[in-house]
Amino acid sequence: MKFLSPLITQKLATPGEFVLFSDFRYEFEYGGRGFRAVVPRGFITDFASIPRVVQLLPGFGVNEDSAEAAVVHDWHYCCRGEIRVRDLQSGALVWLHLTRQECDALLLDGLVSSGYARATASLFYAGVRAGGWCYWNARSDG
Repeated sequence: MKFLSPLITQKLATPGEFVLFSDFRYEFEYGGRGFRAVVPRGFITDFASIPRVVQLLPGFGVNEDSAEAAVVHDWHYCCRGEIRVRDLQSGALVWLHLTRQECDALLLDGLVSSGYARATASLFYAGVRAGGWCYWNARSDG
């Protein structure tokens, strides 16, 4: 995963929530193809719903290197994996239909791209795999 624009957020009055002040662009590979996507300005994130006790560990706080990957992951979950992207090979706008597992795998990729050691990124990923179903299942299909 490659992050193409700076992540600019501001903390909201609701504890743990932040709003994106500008579009956040990123590129990633999926199914052997490259795609470019955007998390839109105004999107509200909680940086991957990391429990407070885990945020105390080095590398897991909301202001750490995980922020970009976490925002992308939150966006994918918010959309239940239904994201509109630009296919870098054809230039066409297409819809991807990612499963929860595929969204989580992209988080792992984003963490490694952000400089996380594979072992630390894998711990982060394992936590999301174990607890992410709560948020995923809470999202409506509408």
